[in-house]
Amino acid sequence: MAGRMVSVQVGTIINNIDPTNKGRVQVKLAAVGALPSAWALVCQPFGATAVTPRIGDDVVVAFENGDPDAPIVLGTLP
Repeated sequence: MAGRMVSVQVGTIINNIDPTNKGRVQVKLAAVGALPSAWALVCQPFGATAVTPRIGDDVVVAFENGDPDAPIVLGTLP
């Protein structure tokens, strides 16, 4: 994706099977339309067991240094 994403976005998980087995996910962001995000890292609290969000989960996404190719999932929404 081109440009900068300086705000936090809400999106929906569309793929949680990371081809590199790093626990990353792909997100569909409403602000971008139908295009999937780059593979996003999933933030985990210290000491927590790693949990990958499920397809269809709504998540909060931030972007490292505003880079749309560096998304980070901060957490899921109820």
